[in-house]
Amino acid sequence: MLLQAGALVEVRPAGTLNAPVARPKPTPKPRPAPAEQQPQPVPAQTQAQAGLSLAPMEGNLLSDAERASARPEAIAVAPLNADLRPVGERLLDESEIERSQPLAVPDVEFDLAEVGADIIEAAYRAQEAPPAVADLEVDLAPAGSDLGEIKRPPAPPAPDTSGLSLAD
Repeated sequence: MLLQAGALVEVRPAGTLNAPVARPKPTPKPRPAPAEQQPQPVPAQTQAQAGLSLAPMEGNLLSDAERASARPEAIAVAPLNADLRPVGERLLDESEIERSQPLAVPDVEFDLAEVGADIIEAAYRAQEAPPAVADLEVDLAPAGSDLGEIKRPPAPPAPDTSGLSLAD
């Protein structure tokens, strides 16, 4: 059943490190095609052309003879029945534009507050309690004190080159 599905199964004990045995791959049996999908016989005059080949990467896919024998079919296209408007004109006529009725806006008078005045009345202002902060017993270090920073060691002295000379 597994071999028919194309699976090659080998059962070995767990933990063995033996190299897998090379087996020849089974050749699948060709399935017969349904009657309507049977390949049609190729006429004798085109059997020489039945082989497939790849065209070079540059150039045309069809040869000059094939291109000359291929004739494009005429396609019937209905004429465009549309009016074109000049550039900058509206696309719709005035009769095609739908106008909606304007909304009635109540007549309300507003007052402007003075600069810096509270806009929200005290009755509407939210009363928030200050957040609870833990009382910490900490001290601050005086300005310029060492906070435990890791200091870099001083750079090593330059090598003494006084004993070196250049020979001609």
